[in-house]
Amino acid sequence: MLSLVTTNRNVLALSAGEVTRTISGWQDGDGSLAERLANAMSAAICRGELAAGWRLPPERDLAAALAVGRNTVAEAYRRLRARSMVGRRQGSGTWIEPAFASGSPREQVVGAGGHKLKSLDVGGDGHRIDLAAALSKAPPALETMLAAGTPSDLLHHTGYWPLGYPPLRTAVAALFCRRGLPTSEDNVLITSGARQAIALAAFELCRPGDLVALEDPTFPGAIDAFRRVNARISPISMDTALSVGSYAEALQAAPVRALYVMSTVHNPTGRTLSRDQRLDIVRAARQHDVLLIEDETLAELTYDSAPPPLATLAPPQSVITIGSLSKVYWGGLRVGWIRAAPPFIDRLERLKAIVDLSSSAPSQQIAVELLKQHDELRAQRVSELRSRSTLLLDLLAEHLGEWRVSEPRGGLFVWARLPHGSATELAVRASQNGVSVLHGPATSPIGRFDDHVRISFVNEPDTLIEAISRLARAWRGL
Repeated sequence: MLSLVTTNRNVLALSAGEVTRTISGWQDGDGSLAERLANAMSAAICRGELAAGWRLPPERDLAAALAVGRNTVAEAYRRLRARSMVGRRQGSGTWIEPAFASGSPREQVVGAGGHKLKSLDVGGDGHRIDLAAALSKAPPALETMLAAGTPSDLLHHTGYWPLGYPPLRTAVAALFCRRGLPTSEDNVLITSGARQAIALAAFELCRPGDLVALEDPTFPGAIDAFRRVNARISPISMDTALSVGSYAEALQAAPVRALYVMSTVHNPTGRTLSRDQRLDIVRAARQHDVLLIEDETLAELTYDSAPPPLATLAPPQSVITIGSLSKVYWGGLRVGWIRAAPPFIDRLERLKAIVDLSSSAPSQQIAVELLKQHDELRAQRVSELRSRSTLLLDLLAEHLGEWRVSEPRGGLFVWARLPHGSATELAVRASQNGVSVLHGPATSPIGRFDDHVRISFVNEPDTLIEAISRLARAWRGL
């Protein structure tokens, strides 16, 4: 918990030491010290770690805690004001703007990177269009199953399975076997989505102060999970074409407890590792005795066949694989899993029982039926997403041609680089124009990438057309 100081005006104020601990690692970013500091604080604000309404420490105090000049902190605060993230008044100090509070434009700006993602209207004129998260409707096959209701035989059981509904564990194991990774039911724990899988793994593996290596940028939910267990994060830069050497450097710089990677359809960049790159990462992890956590949440959405999991290249005890049905089928199912060696699964079973005892039994039974049609349903989903990705790329080229966009080879998102300006400012302006995008700092453990935005393409074509029109207006308004 953050330690707050109550001021004589009854306003909660953050101590300089608390801010310093919250943005640990901020020096590892790019640009001037002031820019790195502003980016790290921006990311912490967007993740809810520095909350709206709280007063930031005086420039002199924060400068002393960070061992930098006062002018560096003053310039960082100025940059945050330019992004509309903090306010300042002579005699009252600097505070985090209420625009980033729960239920306000902060949620619309942060999207999937925030702790309180509210239900968003996704549609035509008059509704906010969400391009930040990947919230899609259920496929017809799922609608049919939901309409049929829960089979009565399930109701004869208590419905509590901390490890997961046995037929679903068997079905998930079979899914891995088909991809070349021998797996039994004993290797599988069912979770309430991939987010819970990451959180359970983080809680079980990490103690406060442990160092965990994450790609930078990466999935915001992973940053949240490891921050919440007070792990320190070592960022691995994904700026340029993948250099496996950057992974090895990060692992040898200091003792690392675990390395979290998305090797197939990376979120947010969309890149997929080659076999040689996978082998090099596995070798580096083994050399430094680092546990690999592979998040395959988007792997099934690659336009080509999904490469085998990293666990096919490594000893059984050295890789944890995380997966989910949320992106292939529907997020509302809340069905995910962890595949690992049985001793680790046994430890997670006890933790899962503490957290929620068991995931939803009806959802798990529906998941079993969906997996019986997995190849067909996956092909339909990928075809739909590929068509919408093409549409989004065409729209960006037409309305925002100066942006640099890489064509994804799967997944749900486009990672776009702005030619100038702040992605955070753009996200605020876009929210005011009725469309939300995820700004780059929310994907970075150290607040980098304020020149990038992540844009999802899961919406209906007409909605995408309207959304990019609104986004283009917001960009021109800057």
